[in-house]
Amino acid sequence: MPNQGKGAALKRFEAGRRLFPAFWFNEATCSPGLDALRWYEKYDEARNIGLGPEHDWSSHGADAFGLISVAYGEPRKQPVYVTPDLRWVV
Repeated sequence: MPNQGKGAALKRFEAGRRLFPAFWFNEATCSPGLDALRWYEKYDEARNIGLGPEHDWSSHGADAFGLISVAYGEPRKQPVYVTPDLRWVV
């Protein structure tokens, strides 16, 4: 994946937020990653706003999830091939 440039962390953050409801997680095996996602955004309770991502212990796991979200593409449907009816051929 090429360097995403300035604002890449925020783009990953927003892509992860947008796609999060579509992902399924095994809670038993993914709990450290889910903890990282919960911790990643710093929140100002007094002003009731998110302050965005901060580089700490959670950033590597959360950035990986965000990069998956940025690179994600909808699965393509497999083409349906119809077998022709050849019963008429003698």
